[in-house]
Amino acid sequence: MERSATPNNITYYRLNGFVGSRGHLLTLHDWLTGGDDLPAIAISGEQGYGKSSLAVAAAYNHYYDFSDGIIQVSPAGTSPFRLYDVVRTLDTVLGTALTRTSEDRWGIGILEQLYKRSRLLILDKLAGAT
Repeated sequence: MERSATPNNITYYRLNGFVGSRGHLLTLHDWLTGGDDLPAIAISGEQGYGKSSLAVAAAYNHYYDFSDGIIQVSPAGTSPFRLYDVVRTLDTVLGTALTRTSEDRWGIGILEQLYKRSRLLILDKLAGAT
């Protein structure tokens, strides 16, 4: 399923057998390609309803629209989601050195990695985030 050299860590296994909601995928397509310049899109719902798979399917469908990278971040292990998870994943996928900067610079460092770049950041399992 490898498509190009776009830096990514998309969990393709989520797409095995994914039949998904065509309506939801079309809505996400409109939001991702529309001229509204939406800075964030939230997918919410009960556990087990396929939110993560839907996000991955939308990212895969727009793979070439985000040529600077598609980064999927989930909490490490059973811990609640933390800002460190984003920083660590950006370091791994994009080769940044954010984990070596002071913690009070992480927020701005993340924004610098996204600003004026064609990147998609998927934050997964945000329940209990700190």
